Amino acid sequence: LACRQHRQRSRRDVSDGRLLHAMAPAEALTVEAVFEQLRDFKNLTRERALEALREALAAGRFSRESVETLVLACLSDESWEARQSGLAAAAEAVKTWDSPGFREELLRAVPRLLVDPEYRVRKAIALVLRECCVRDGIQVFDGLAETVLGDIRDKFRRQTGGEDRPAADATAPPTFLPD
Repeated sequence: LACRQHRQRSRRDVSDGRLLHAMAPAEALTVEAVFEQLRDFKNLTRERALEALREALAAGRFSRESVETLVLACLSDESWEARQSGLAAAAEAVKTWDSPGFREELLRAVPRLLVDPEYRVRKAIALVLRECCVRDGIQVFDGLAETVLGDIRDKFRRQTGGEDRPAADATAPPTFLPD
């Protein structure tokens, strides 16, 4: 019964025109197909596509130019899934080719993504920043410090004592401003 259900699901996926990683070996996937799967709304599909990308990069099957172009397209996409996966793919590309020009382009996109409305995109930035910091050191933080600290200044505030409320503990963490 389980086997029959799996076949039915597989047929349904094939009839939908989806090329699933589980059904095709990673060698059969083109760079465009991998990036299409990286944009998918299903987390498992995105994870499998990222693993297929890692395997293809390790085997040298994809060109640096095509991967970098598709990564930058993902970072400008409307869907948060594409931006999140694009950042993960960018980290893999930096690990593989260590292209200074590509790192500069990524670091130009990071300030916009640091304030992305989707927390998963903001979280994925850490992957790229780590790889850039390994290669470029503290200058990565120096270039982003004003964006990060400015965002904190805009969104957080400490409560101070006033006539209508008691003084707040100066060691207390900041609170969010009301929406």
